[in-house]
Amino acid sequence: MKTKTKGKLFLWNWVGGGYNSCRAKDRNEALKKGNAMTTILTVDAGTLREATFDDVQAEDKRWGPYD
Repeated sequence: MKTKTKGKLFLWNWVGGGYNSCRAKDRNEALKKGNAMTTILTVDAGTLREATFDDVQAEDKRWGPYD
């Protein structure tokens, strides 16, 4: 049985502070999803990046495992 991939994990900072993440197939989709999350915050596109293995390990230590 073929499993559906959820996409790559992307991380970013919000303009003005804070950060978030989402899964997306590419950077463009991640930018769209991030900006659609809220009407008062905007993704700082310069900080948008695909998460590295080290990024995921660091986030797991801080917040628990990603699904």
